Amino acid sequence: MDKFDQNPIILIDDDKDDLELATYALKFLKYENQIITYDSWSSVMEGLKNVTFDPFVIICDVNLPGKNGIELRKAMSADPQLKLKTIPFIFWSTSPTQTQVTEAYENWSQGIFEKPASHDELIDLLDTILTYWGKCGHPKQRLH
Repeated sequence: MDKFDQNPIILIDDDKDDLELATYALKFLKYENQIITYDSWSSVMEGLKNVTFDPFVIICDVNLPGKNGIELRKAMSADPQLKLKTIPFIFWSTSPTQTQVTEAYENWSQGIFEKPASHDELIDLLDTILTYWGKCGHPKQRLH
């Protein structure tokens, strides 16, 4: 595991239950990364500007209150300070629409997933995402 892979995992969702379930699933999978959660658009923008690390991965709900996840992704991609902190950026939603899927990819996300209905499916999804990104090169990572 590269040092970059140990950077924090960011979860963005206004549903506290979804944040708790995802956090539990990551701990169950024995990921040792710090897990940082945000429940609003504004807290993400402020929070990520005030840290010195680059996240390992960001998983964001599409349907945030106020400005949605797509708008958040646009704002982060347009901000020179946050642009490279947003790779990889993945969406999830309880029931993503075709429009949301299209907008997610139009705005440089690396995927959009339907939130799993069961705990086992959630564990499988998160493990798949993190395993993939753990093997993928990142802009600030030293490749072997």
